[in-house]
Amino acid sequence: MSLPSGRLEVSVQLFGRRETISVHHDGQLSNLHHSLSAAVARHFEAQPPFSFGNVDGLPLEDPALLSECIEAGSLVVVRFGDCAFHDLGRRVRQLRHLQWGLISEQLQQVRSSTSIVECALEGGSSSSYRCKCRSFTPEPG
Repeated sequence: MSLPSGRLEVSVQLFGRRETISVHHDGQLSNLHHSLSAAVARHFEAQPPFSFGNVDGLPLEDPALLSECIEAGSLVVVRFGDCAFHDLGRRVRQLRHLQWGLISEQLQQVRSSTSIVECALEGGSSSSYRCKCRSFTPEPG
């Protein structure tokens, strides 16, 4: 059994999301895993390595088994490797760090604006005072 070269329509599932993706296949069974991995990476915007299985949980790492599954029109279940989860965790931590940095900057801007407003408000109630942002002494008038 061998798949024809050209474009193949393959039903895949990644984390419960089922899609039919277009896979460019050169006709070589040995390249089928690589071709399917490239199509999954492009369609789902995910980084390989991937492992493939059928709906019963049987691994489809052998090119002949993967070819049979695709030829039968069966669903190919895609799983991430361990390094993909590590990369995902690293990206989540990076985004969390960027979010806290943004919140910190915004909080500092609010504090700065608040101290300027406090200085302006305190200026009318005292003839001479020391403001956090500058020293202010009203001119005699």
